[in-house]
Amino acid sequence: MFQKLKDLSITQKMILVILVSILCLASTLYVVSSKIHPQSYSNIETKEIIKDLERADDAIKNLFPQLTVKLQDWATWDDTYQFVTDLNQEYYDSNLKSYSIANLEINSMIFANPEGGVVFIRVIDSKTEEEVDSTEIREYFESHRELITHPDTESSISGILQFTNGPFLFTSLPILTSAGEGPIHGSLTFGTFIDKNVIAKIRALTHLNLEVFPYGSPDSPADVIAAEQSLTTENNQFVSPLSEASIAAYKVINDYYGKPLITLKIEETRDVYMQGKATLSFYMIATSALLIFFGLILIVLLELFVVARFTRLEKKVRQIGDKKDLSIRIKEGTNDEIGVLASSINGLLDKIVAAEKAEDESNEKVREIGEILKKRLEETEKMNKMMINRELKMVELKKEIAGYKAKGL
Repeated sequence: MFQKLKDLSITQKMILVILVSILCLASTLYVVSSKIHPQSYSNIETKEIIKDLERADDAIKNLFPQLTVKLQDWATWDDTYQFVTDLNQEYYDSNLKSYSIANLEINSMIFANPEGGVVFIRVIDSKTEEEVDSTEIREYFESHRELITHPDTESSISGILQFTNGPFLFTSLPILTSAGEGPIHGSLTFGTFIDKNVIAKIRALTHLNLEVFPYGSPDSPADVIAAEQSLTTENNQFVSPLSEASIAAYKVINDYYGKPLITLKIEETRDVYMQGKATLSFYMIATSALLIFFGLILIVLLELFVVARFTRLEKKVRQIGDKKDLSIRIKEGTNDEIGVLASSINGLLDKIVAAEKAEDESNEKVREIGEILKKRLEETEKMNKMMINRELKMVELKKEIAGYKAKGL
């Protein structure tokens, strides 16, 4: 593996390094962005859906002042003041028919005496405007008289209770004269069920996908049951994604006595989250494209200002080697590393040329000395031959002399 990498050209190694760098940088950006961006968008959508949940809760709470405004006119009225005492038919015929209650957009009227005993009650179905059985509500209020007895003229009692027909939102005021004076003749209580009609009105008003479930009901959807397990007294709001495309928020509303009564749920599309994911995808694509673009520019610039010069340098050196012409010089004209390398090669060529010249001069001197020595050797050989001839002649002469002496001459 490493041997193959070593065998790659500089251009190939450069492209490989740039591609690996781009891949590492893009991977790092993706990991960091995928951790930071989705979480930030998730926080935004959580804040937004909690705001909407509070709007839904406020819309339900706003039912109390609406009831109080309607109730105020009835509780502070001489006719009501008289009716709770004598239950006269005239008041009943004029004001307590089912349609009269329906026109007030409420479900129930409860008249009680000062001791909290219910003297008249009427409960209607808001959809059919027909009277329904009121026994359960009557018995409850008579057994919880603190809800419909008032210690003074400024007293007001409101809350939510749970009955068979559903959550029951009520407001109770003391019955006074039209001048707002006492003594208190009892109390008048208006109540309305938080039924489908009420929820539909709240949906239309708030433009929220609101649902209401009895707290702790086993018939509630699984997500509501799971949310109720996560809701506490200290933290009565819970947000949970239902899928990639939707998210829900939950809140528990307590009854008059502070016990969990109903669970509000609003469901919304995850527009912010999906937009965040789309933005992240676009960001990663754009970033990757820019990295590749700048990588290509970097490759071109390196090829132009670095690799091409190395290539020219290599070709020039190969030309010098092929032609064996040490007079050729590399021209770079720059002071960077490649220019210094070219100058070093030129300097090396100059030294080689100088060395060859010195070698030629040395060889010439050796040749001249050889010639001189050759001439001297030839002269010496001639002298040696002459001396040898002379010696030979001397020997012959001595032999002749010796022959003459032997003959006695």
